[in-house]
Amino acid sequence: MGRRSTILFLSSSLLALAFVARADAPGPSSEAPSLAVESAPESRPTGPYGEILFFPEDSQRPVDERHRVTAGQKIDLCIRLSANASAFLDQLQENAIGFQLLMEDSAVPPHRMTIVVGNRLFRLKPDGQACFGGDWSIPATTAPGVYQVSDLFWATSSQSYYSLRRYLFEFSRVEELEVQNPKVDQEPPKLLGFRTYKKAPQPMAYDAGVLKIKLEQAFEIVDGGSGIDRSSLRVTYRLGVGNNRSSLEDARCRRVQQTQRYRCVLTLAAPDFFWNANPIRLSLDSLSVRDKAGNRLWLQGEEAFKAISPESEQSFEFHRKKKWKDRHDRDLQREPPLPARGLGSEPALPETLPQSG
Repeated sequence: MGRRSTILFLSSSLLALAFVARADAPGPSSEAPSLAVESAPESRPTGPYGEILFFPEDSQRPVDERHRVTAGQKIDLCIRLSANASAFLDQLQENAIGFQLLMEDSAVPPHRMTIVVGNRLFRLKPDGQACFGGDWSIPATTAPGVYQVSDLFWATSSQSYYSLRRYLFEFSRVEELEVQNPKVDQEPPKLLGFRTYKKAPQPMAYDAGVLKIKLEQAFEIVDGGSGIDRSSLRVTYRLGVGNNRSSLEDARCRRVQQTQRYRCVLTLAAPDFFWNANPIRLSLDSLSVRDKAGNRLWLQGEEAFKAISPESEQSFEFHRKKKWKDRHDRDLQREPPLPARGLGSEPALPETLPQSG
Protein backbone atom coordinates (compact mmCIF):
# COMPACT_ATOMS: atom_id res chain seq x y z
CA MET A 1 0.00 0.00 0.00
CA GLY A 2 3.00 2.32 0.47
CA ARG A 3 3.11 5.54 2.40
CA ARG A 4 -0.07 7.54 2.65
CA SER A 5 0.48 11.28 2.54
CA THR A 6 -2.97 11.91 3.92
CA ILE A 7 -2.20 10.00 7.14
CA LEU A 8 0.25 11.62 9.51
CA PHE A 9 1.60 10.01 12.60
CA LEU A 10 2.19 12.03 15.73
CA SER A 11 4.65 11.68 18.50
CA SER A 12 3.45 9.74 21.54
CA SER A 13 2.51 12.98 23.30
CA LEU A 14 0.16 14.08 20.51
CA LEU A 15 -1.37 10.64 20.11
CA ALA A 16 -2.06 10.51 23.82
CA LEU A 17 -4.26 13.59 23.47
CA ALA A 18 -6.42 11.88 20.92
CA PHE A 19 -6.46 8.35 22.34
CA VAL A 20 -6.41 7.88 26.09
CA ALA A 21 -8.33 4.64 26.27
CA ARG A 22 -6.79 2.35 28.85
CA ALA A 23 -5.25 -0.68 27.18
CA ASP A 24 -6.17 -2.84 30.15
CA ALA A 25 -9.77 -1.64 30.29
CA PRO A 26 -11.21 -1.43 26.78
CA GLY A 27 -14.85 -0.81 26.04
CA PRO A 28 -17.50 1.57 27.31
CA SER A 29 -18.33 -0.54 30.37
CA SER A 30 -14.86 -0.20 31.96
CA GLU A 31 -13.43 2.61 34.08
CA ALA A 32 -14.23 6.02 32.65
CA PRO A 33 -11.22 7.53 30.83
CA SER A 34 -10.62 11.25 30.46
CA LEU A 35 -12.25 11.25 27.01
CA ALA A 36 -15.94 10.56 26.55
CA VAL A 37 -16.73 6.96 25.63
CA GLU A 38 -19.82 6.52 23.51
CA SER A 39 -21.53 3.68 21.74
CA ALA A 40 -21.89 3.65 18.00
CA PRO A 41 -25.26 4.85 16.65
CA GLU A 42 -28.09 2.42 17.31
CA SER A 43 -29.22 2.08 13.69
CA ARG A 44 -27.58 -0.96 12.12
CA PRO A 45 -26.06 -1.15 8.65
CA THR A 46 -26.92 -3.90 6.22
CA GLY A 47 -24.17 -6.19 5.03
CA PRO A 48 -20.63 -6.64 6.33
CA TYR A 49 -18.61 -3.77 7.75
CA GLY A 50 -15.48 -4.42 5.76
CA GLU A 51 -12.01 -5.70 6.63
CA ILE A 52 -9.13 -5.20 9.05
CA LEU A 53 -5.96 -6.15 7.19
CA PHE A 54 -2.22 -6.15 7.82
CA PHE A 55 0.16 -5.72 4.87
CA PRO A 56 -2.73 -4.91 2.50
CA GLU A 57 -0.46 -4.63 -0.58
CA ASP A 58 0.57 -8.27 -0.21
CA SER A 59 -1.56 -10.21 -2.69
CA GLN A 60 -0.83 -13.49 -0.90
CA ARG A 61 -3.15 -13.34 2.10
CA PRO A 62 -2.42 -16.00 4.75
CA VAL A 63 -5.04 -18.74 4.74
CA ASP A 64 -5.35 -18.70 8.53
CA GLU A 65 -5.53 -14.86 8.56
CA ARG A 66 -2.40 -14.78 10.71
CA HIS A 67 0.78 -12.82 9.89
CA ARG A 68 4.11 -13.89 11.42
CA VAL A 69 6.03 -10.81 12.55
CA THR A 70 8.85 -9.85 14.92
CA ALA A 71 8.88 -7.28 17.71
CA GLY A 72 10.27 -3.97 16.39
CA GLN A 73 9.09 -4.70 12.85
CA LYS A 74 7.14 -2.07 10.91
CA ILE A 75 3.74 -3.20 9.69
CA ASP A 76 1.07 -1.77 7.39
CA LEU A 77 -2.50 -1.53 8.62
CA CYS A 78 -5.67 -1.10 6.59
CA ILE A 79 -9.13 -0.61 8.07
CA ARG A 80 -11.44 -0.78 5.11
CA LEU A 81 -15.12 -0.04 5.68
CA SER A 82 -17.84 -1.17 3.33
CA ALA A 83 -20.15 1.36 1.71
CA ASN A 84 -22.91 0.41 4.12
CA ALA A 85 -20.69 0.80 7.15
CA SER A 86 -19.34 4.15 5.96
CA ALA A 87 -22.87 5.44 5.48
CA PHE A 88 -23.68 4.13 8.91
CA LEU A 89 -20.99 6.41 10.37
CA ASP A 90 -21.59 9.41 8.09
CA GLN A 91 -22.55 11.60 11.02
CA LEU A 92 -19.08 11.00 12.51
CA GLN A 93 -16.94 11.30 9.42
CA GLU A 94 -16.77 15.09 9.38
CA ASN A 95 -14.93 14.97 12.70
CA ALA A 96 -13.06 11.65 12.35
CA ILE A 97 -9.36 11.90 13.18
CA GLY A 98 -8.22 8.28 13.60
CA PHE A 99 -8.57 4.73 14.84
CA GLN A 100 -7.32 2.92 17.89
CA LEU A 101 -6.97 -0.84 17.51
CA LEU A 102 -6.64 -2.92 20.70
CA MET A 103 -5.13 -6.39 20.37
CA GLU A 104 -4.80 -9.14 23.00
CA ASP A 105 -3.23 -12.58 23.16
CA SER A 106 -4.58 -15.64 24.98
CA ALA A 107 -2.43 -15.33 28.12
CA VAL A 108 -4.11 -14.96 31.53
CA PRO A 109 -4.08 -12.06 32.12
CA PRO A 110 -3.68 -11.17 28.43
CA HIS A 111 -0.78 -9.22 26.98
CA ARG A 112 -2.04 -6.17 25.10
CA MET A 113 -0.88 -4.12 22.16
CA THR A 114 -2.39 -0.82 21.01
CA ILE A 115 -2.14 0.41 17.42
CA VAL A 116 -3.03 4.05 16.76
CA VAL A 117 -3.37 5.70 13.35
CA GLY A 118 -4.40 9.24 12.55
CA ASN A 119 -3.64 12.81 13.53
CA ARG A 120 -5.64 14.91 15.94
CA LEU A 121 -5.07 18.04 13.81
CA PHE A 122 -6.47 16.67 10.56
CA ARG A 123 -9.58 14.92 9.39
CA LEU A 124 -8.95 11.25 8.63
CA LYS A 125 -9.58 10.28 5.01
CA PRO A 126 -9.28 6.92 3.24
CA ASP A 127 -6.68 6.41 0.51
CA GLY A 128 -7.34 5.36 -3.06
CA GLN A 129 -8.02 1.78 -1.96
CA ALA A 130 -10.58 2.91 0.65
CA CYS A 131 -8.15 2.12 3.47
CA PHE A 132 -7.90 4.05 6.71
CA GLY A 133 -4.47 3.29 8.10
CA GLY A 134 -0.76 3.62 7.72
CA ASP A 135 2.53 2.30 9.07
CA TRP A 136 3.04 1.19 12.65
CA SER A 137 6.06 -0.27 14.46
CA ILE A 138 5.50 -3.11 16.93
CA PRO A 139 7.13 -2.12 20.24
CA ALA A 140 10.42 -3.92 20.87
CA THR A 141 9.21 -4.98 24.32
CA THR A 142 6.09 -6.76 23.05
CA ALA A 143 5.62 -10.19 24.63
CA PRO A 144 5.50 -13.11 22.18
CA GLY A 145 2.04 -14.43 21.36
CA VAL A 146 -0.82 -14.51 18.88
CA TYR A 147 -2.64 -11.18 19.07
CA GLN A 148 -6.27 -10.81 18.00
CA VAL A 149 -8.35 -7.64 17.66
CA SER A 150 -10.34 -7.18 20.87
CA ASP A 151 -11.70 -3.68 20.25
CA LEU A 152 -11.79 -0.96 17.60
CA PHE A 153 -12.31 2.72 18.40
CA TRP A 154 -13.27 5.50 16.00
CA ALA A 155 -11.87 8.79 17.37
CA THR A 156 -13.23 12.26 16.65
CA SER A 157 -11.89 15.79 16.99
CA SER A 158 -14.36 16.43 19.83
CA GLN A 159 -12.10 14.21 21.96
CA SER A 160 -14.58 11.37 21.99
CA TYR A 161 -14.23 7.88 20.64
CA TYR A 162 -16.79 5.30 19.61
CA SER A 163 -16.32 1.60 20.28
CA LEU A 164 -17.12 -0.74 17.40
CA ARG A 165 -16.38 -3.81 19.47
CA ARG A 166 -19.90 -5.19 19.27
CA TYR A 167 -19.70 -5.13 15.45
CA LEU A 168 -16.32 -6.84 14.99
CA PHE A 169 -18.00 -10.13 14.13
CA GLU A 170 -19.65 -8.39 11.17
CA PHE A 171 -16.31 -7.65 9.48
CA SER A 172 -15.71 -10.10 6.65
CA ARG A 173 -12.01 -10.45 7.56
CA VAL A 174 -10.11 -9.55 10.74
CA GLU A 175 -6.47 -10.64 10.60
CA GLU A 176 -4.15 -11.58 13.46
CA LEU A 177 -0.50 -10.99 14.36
CA GLU A 178 1.76 -13.74 15.64
CA VAL A 179 4.55 -11.81 17.34
CA GLN A 180 7.95 -13.36 18.02
CA ASN A 181 10.46 -11.72 20.31
CA PRO A 182 13.63 -13.68 21.17
CA LYS A 183 14.84 -10.84 23.40
CA VAL A 184 11.89 -11.04 25.75
CA ASP A 185 12.07 -13.17 28.88
CA GLN A 186 9.91 -16.25 28.36
CA GLU A 187 11.12 -18.37 31.28
CA PRO A 188 9.13 -18.40 34.54
CA PRO A 189 10.81 -18.04 37.94
CA LYS A 190 12.26 -21.13 39.62
CA LEU A 191 11.89 -22.41 43.17
CA LEU A 192 15.28 -23.72 44.34
CA GLY A 193 14.13 -24.96 47.71
CA PHE A 194 12.32 -24.15 50.95
CA ARG A 195 12.73 -24.79 54.65
CA THR A 196 10.91 -24.25 57.93
CA TYR A 197 11.89 -21.90 60.76
CA LYS A 198 11.92 -23.62 64.18
CA LYS A 199 11.39 -27.31 64.75
CA ALA A 200 8.05 -29.08 64.55
CA PRO A 201 5.76 -30.01 66.14
CA GLN A 202 5.04 -26.56 67.46
CA PRO A 203 2.72 -25.96 70.42
CA MET A 204 -0.28 -23.69 70.30
CA ALA A 205 -0.26 -20.47 72.24
CA TYR A 206 -3.15 -19.80 74.62
CA ASP A 207 -4.21 -16.35 75.75
CA ALA A 208 -7.51 -15.31 77.32
CA GLY A 209 -9.52 -18.12 75.76
CA VAL A 210 -7.92 -17.78 72.32
CA LEU A 211 -5.64 -20.36 70.69
CA LYS A 212 -2.95 -19.20 68.25
CA ILE A 213 -0.67 -21.02 65.83
CA LYS A 214 2.20 -19.64 63.77
CA LEU A 215 4.16 -21.16 60.91
CA GLU A 216 7.19 -19.61 59.17
CA GLN A 217 8.84 -20.95 56.03
CA ALA A 218 11.52 -19.57 53.71
CA PHE A 219 11.33 -20.05 49.91
CA GLU A 220 14.32 -19.44 47.66
CA ILE A 221 13.07 -18.15 44.29
CA VAL A 222 15.20 -16.96 41.38
CA ASP A 223 14.57 -15.50 37.92
CA GLY A 224 17.35 -15.01 35.38
CA GLY A 225 15.41 -12.65 33.12
CA SER A 226 13.21 -9.72 34.05
CA GLY A 227 13.24 -10.37 37.80
CA ILE A 228 10.63 -11.42 40.34
CA ASP A 229 7.40 -9.45 40.67
CA ARG A 230 7.33 -9.47 44.48
CA SER A 231 3.69 -8.44 44.73
CA SER A 232 2.62 -11.56 42.79
CA LEU A 233 3.99 -14.11 45.28
CA ARG A 234 1.25 -16.13 46.93
CA VAL A 235 1.78 -19.11 49.23
CA THR A 236 -1.26 -21.00 50.52
CA TYR A 237 -1.68 -23.65 53.21
CA ARG A 238 -4.54 -26.04 53.83
CA LEU A 239 -5.91 -25.91 57.37
CA GLY A 240 -7.25 -29.11 58.91
CA VAL A 241 -9.16 -29.22 62.22
CA GLY A 242 -9.52 -32.74 63.53
CA ASN A 243 -10.49 -34.99 60.63
CA ASN A 244 -11.76 -32.11 58.49
CA ARG A 245 -9.89 -30.23 55.74
CA SER A 246 -11.59 -26.96 56.30
CA SER A 247 -10.03 -24.10 54.33
CA LEU A 248 -7.12 -22.55 52.44
CA GLU A 249 -5.12 -19.84 54.17
CA ASP A 250 -2.72 -17.30 52.62
CA ALA A 251 0.63 -16.55 54.20
CA ARG A 252 2.19 -13.10 54.26
CA CYS A 253 5.51 -13.04 52.42
CA ARG A 254 8.37 -10.58 52.23
CA ARG A 255 11.84 -10.71 50.74
CA VAL A 256 14.82 -11.12 53.05
CA GLN A 257 17.23 -8.31 52.17
CA GLN A 258 20.40 -9.18 50.24
CA THR A 259 19.13 -12.70 49.54
CA GLN A 260 16.90 -14.60 47.13
CA ARG A 261 14.76 -15.87 50.01
CA TYR A 262 11.19 -14.93 50.77
CA ARG A 263 10.00 -15.39 54.33
CA CYS A 264 6.33 -16.40 54.53
CA VAL A 265 4.47 -16.28 57.84
CA LEU A 266 1.03 -17.69 58.56
CA THR A 267 -0.63 -16.79 61.87
CA LEU A 268 -4.08 -18.10 62.78
CA ALA A 269 -6.20 -17.66 65.90
CA ALA A 270 -9.52 -19.09 67.04
CA PRO A 271 -11.52 -19.26 70.27
CA ASP A 272 -10.72 -22.24 72.46
CA PHE A 273 -14.19 -23.75 72.04
CA PHE A 274 -13.97 -23.50 68.23
CA TRP A 275 -10.90 -25.70 67.85
CA ASN A 276 -11.79 -27.59 71.03
CA ALA A 277 -9.38 -30.46 71.71
CA ASN A 278 -8.84 -31.28 68.02
CA PRO A 279 -5.32 -31.46 66.60
CA ILE A 280 -4.62 -28.65 64.12
CA ARG A 281 -2.76 -29.42 60.89
CA LEU A 282 -1.29 -27.16 58.23
CA SER A 283 -0.01 -28.46 54.91
CA LEU A 284 1.69 -26.55 52.12
CA ASP A 285 -0.84 -26.43 49.28
CA SER A 286 0.39 -24.12 46.49
CA LEU A 287 2.87 -21.45 45.43
CA SER A 288 2.33 -18.93 42.63
CA VAL A 289 4.71 -16.19 41.47
CA ARG A 290 5.32 -14.20 38.28
CA ASP A 291 8.31 -12.40 36.86
CA LYS A 292 8.10 -8.86 35.51
CA ALA A 293 7.56 -10.18 31.98
CA GLY A 294 4.41 -12.00 33.10
CA ASN A 295 5.78 -15.57 33.13
CA ARG A 296 4.23 -17.57 35.94
CA LEU A 297 5.50 -20.34 38.20
CA TRP A 298 2.67 -22.44 39.63
CA LEU A 299 3.21 -25.36 42.03
CA GLN A 300 0.47 -27.30 43.77
CA GLY A 301 0.31 -30.49 45.75
CA GLU A 302 2.74 -32.63 47.70
CA GLU A 303 4.41 -34.22 44.69
CA ALA A 304 5.22 -30.87 43.03
CA PHE A 305 7.03 -29.59 46.13
CA LYS A 306 8.64 -32.94 46.90
CA ALA A 307 10.24 -33.00 43.43
CA ILE A 308 12.02 -29.73 44.24
CA SER A 309 12.96 -30.30 47.87
CA PRO A 310 12.37 -33.92 48.98
CA GLU A 311 13.58 -33.42 52.55
CA SER A 312 11.66 -30.24 53.34
CA GLU A 313 8.64 -30.39 55.61
CA GLN A 314 5.25 -29.80 54.06
CA SER A 315 2.82 -30.83 56.83
CA PHE A 316 2.70 -29.62 60.43
CA GLU A 317 0.68 -30.49 63.52
CA PHE A 318 0.00 -28.19 66.44
CA HIS A 319 -0.85 -29.46 69.93
CA ARG A 320 -1.90 -27.87 73.17
CA LYS A 321 0.65 -27.49 75.92
CA LYS A 322 0.32 -30.01 78.75
CA LYS A 323 -1.38 -28.69 81.86
CA TRP A 324 0.48 -28.43 85.13
CA LYS A 325 0.17 -31.60 87.19
CA ASP A 326 -0.77 -31.60 90.87
CA ARG A 327 -0.75 -27.81 91.00
CA HIS A 328 -4.31 -27.08 91.95
CA ASP A 329 -3.43 -23.53 92.88
CA ARG A 330 -2.75 -22.91 89.13
CA ASP A 331 -5.82 -24.73 87.88
CA LEU A 332 -8.37 -21.98 87.41
CA GLN A 333 -11.11 -24.53 86.75
CA ARG A 334 -11.18 -25.56 90.44
CA GLU A 335 -11.60 -23.75 93.74
CA PRO A 336 -8.38 -23.44 95.78
CA PRO A 337 -8.32 -25.96 98.71
CA LEU A 338 -8.88 -24.63 102.25
CA PRO A 339 -6.48 -25.69 105.03
CA ALA A 340 -7.85 -28.34 107.44
CA ARG A 341 -8.75 -27.12 110.89
CA GLY A 342 -6.20 -27.89 113.58
CA LEU A 343 -3.75 -29.50 111.19
CA GLY A 344 -0.36 -28.33 110.08
CA SER A 345 1.45 -25.29 111.39
CA GLU A 346 -1.66 -23.10 111.37
CA PRO A 347 -3.31 -23.08 114.90
CA ALA A 348 -6.95 -24.14 115.27
CA LEU A 349 -9.47 -21.44 116.00
CA PRO A 350 -10.67 -21.38 119.71
CA GLU A 351 -14.21 -22.52 120.37
CA THR A 352 -14.97 -19.35 122.43
CA LEU A 353 -13.47 -15.94 122.17
CA PRO A 354 -11.88 -14.47 125.36
CA GLN A 355 -13.93 -11.93 127.31
CA SER A 356 -12.42 -8.45 127.47
CA GLY A 357 -11.93 -6.56 130.80
